[in-house]
Amino acid sequence: MRNYIATRGMQWTTNVFDDTHTPAGSFPTYAIGRNDVDLKSQIDLINAANLANLPLNWTQEYTYDRDAMTMYFLLDKDSLMVIYQTFAANFVSDAVANQPPFYPVLVNPQTSPKYTGWKDPLGIRRKPPPSDKKGPRGDFSGAPGLVSALQGLLLYSETLRAAGRLRDAGIVKYAYDQVIDLRFTITEAFDYLRKVGLV
Repeated sequence: MRNYIATRGMQWTTNVFDDTHTPAGSFPTYAIGRNDVDLKSQIDLINAANLANLPLNWTQEYTYDRDAMTMYFLLDKDSLMVIYQTFAANFVSDAVANQPPFYPVLVNPQTSPKYTGWKDPLGIRRKPPPSDKKGPRGDFSGAPGLVSALQGLLLYSETLRAAGRLRDAGIVKYAYDQVIDLRFTITEAFDYLRKVGLV
């Protein structure tokens, strides 16, 4: 999978007039589309929505003083987190209402979709990407290495607890418990701790 997608974006000016056609203000307006055809559809939808919110007999005129531009959205985690955190209220409220596919997100799946795939909000079964299909990569050599890694998690939790870092200790103990309960592999436990900055 590419780590970016190309889109088309445009900014234009919406000029508002009251029922006597006296200028009542203007504001910049924005749209993004998959391509130029989709962008034109988005522009029409946004203009229609803005017009529908005006008082009776008010009108709009548009100034298209900028060309459409190609915008590349980066798909690495850090770049996406900027988007997710900027619009957290949109994504989280949608997840709480559990009403995709406006914002198609998986909410608390029973198992990670990384190796098993997932069912999207439209009910279509999606396969994991090729890089994940082989399942977790082994990062410990044999059963002794696995047992040692598991013991290391418990020792790490106790060390954090002794240092007064109770929250961090609880997070590590949680990862340990997930392995014991067969919900995480050792690799997944360390991936989880890596994501929260504890390894």
